[in-house]
Amino acid sequence: MTKKPLLFDCDVSIIGAGLSGLASAYYLRESGINVKIFEARNRAGGRILSVSDKKESYFDLGPAWFWPHQINIQEMISELDIKYFEQYEKGHFLFENDINKNASRHLPKWEMPVSYRIKGGTSELINKLADKLTPETVNLNSIVTQIESRDGGLYISGLKDNKDFRIKTKYAIVTLPPALIPTQINFLPRLSSKVTRAMEDTHTWMGHAMKVVIVYEKPFWRNKGLSGMGMSYVGPVQQFHDATPYDEKVGALFGWIGSLREEKKDERKQKIIDQVVRMFGDKGEKPLFYDELDWSKENFTSHENEKIKFVSEHPNYGNPTLLEPQMSERLFFASTEVSPISGGYLDGAIYIAEQVSKKILNMI
Repeated sequence: MTKKPLLFDCDVSIIGAGLSGLASAYYLRESGINVKIFEARNRAGGRILSVSDKKESYFDLGPAWFWPHQINIQEMISELDIKYFEQYEKGHFLFENDINKNASRHLPKWEMPVSYRIKGGTSELINKLADKLTPETVNLNSIVTQIESRDGGLYISGLKDNKDFRIKTKYAIVTLPPALIPTQINFLPRLSSKVTRAMEDTHTWMGHAMKVVIVYEKPFWRNKGLSGMGMSYVGPVQQFHDATPYDEKVGALFGWIGSLREEKKDERKQKIIDQVVRMFGDKGEKPLFYDELDWSKENFTSHENEKIKFVSEHPNYGNPTLLEPQMSERLFFASTEVSPISGGYLDGAIYIAEQVSKKILNMI
């Protein structure tokens, strides 16, 4: 008596429609693999989020930069015909350590490394990747709660639009931040304590960041010979940078907020505007557009029990334990934090997506 062939709903299920999830689907679809993505949010992008003002300029509340040595993202944006431009760094930077004194001006004593931003915001990368996939590939509002290994495959179950769903897949790629995975997904059988501990010990890049963007008619600070970069021990913004878009239709600053997270938004906004005026001048008094995002409050980026932890240097990512496939070599992890190359960066998300996709293609 011959066995009936196993039936699968798809070849590969991907949990998370951020950059690594979409990039994984892109690489797999190129080889004709049937892929489904499950994204808990009502949008794709994950920690990539570009917001728009009334003049249809786009500003990043998530990651914005990449660098010349990061070849994976450069190859990707070249394939997708995405334009990019150099981050503005010309002029003096400002340093503030006393609210009662003017910020001091300094020319960098070091050579500022060249960095790049994507024309139209980093979400342009997300949009172009999503355009390469079929409409039914990406399932939004789909929260995966369990992955079970049995019957020669993996069963993925959860809630889609608040309704139960369950599918069978040959392989699964989890692209959530590792620290978030144990709080969101139940694994049957359980993953080893070594794997769980590795996930819990992995710092979520930008998981505790709070970013603000402030838009003006013109980048007025440039006329003063300022680069837009400013550092402050007073706050509430610890560090400013120029966020003016490529076409310079408007001027913009972005900053990392270090204090006043628990104040009301309007009160915090006014204190940040006051800081811009204090550091950059009176033309900062009336912005055209303001937006902010506290990533530590995003349920699908950070979990509520995770304490806010600020890091003084880039974490050491690419834990070998998380690079090993689990559940009979059918389950893979592929967030940027897992990547041994450019971990935590956009480049790392693309690198790990390509590497995991290659492994699956060799096994499928």
